[in-house]
Amino acid sequence: MPRMSGQTAALAVNTDSPNVLAGKLFEFIPRTWRRGAALRLLAATTAAAGVGALAKFKIDQQVVVDAENVSYAARYPVIPDDQLAVHWAGPGARLFLIFNGGPAGATVNWAVDIEPA
Repeated sequence: MPRMSGQTAALAVNTDSPNVLAGKLFEFIPRTWRRGAALRLLAATTAAAGVGALAKFKIDQQVVVDAENVSYAARYPVIPDDQLAVHWAGPGARLFLIFNGGPAGATVNWAVDIEPA
């Protein structure tokens, strides 16, 4: 199962990150995966001070997670504690993952697991 993961740059108060999946190997679900892929989204802030950080996850134009609170566990995200969504994406679909710093600003560790269906 491929995994894309990373850490956002420090997000200022109430500012959005760019799409953190842009340029990653699986930003687009491969068209050769004819049944698409199952996706699991995980996220956690790097410090407890990141309370209020928000995540938005889209597949093409479909919003899967909109302004969902990110765990403030101050560690790398783990299953199931920091799981935000499990969803399916069709072949060729583009993935978007955007974070908002919330009222205190934050840095977020994130991971997206991709399993061919």
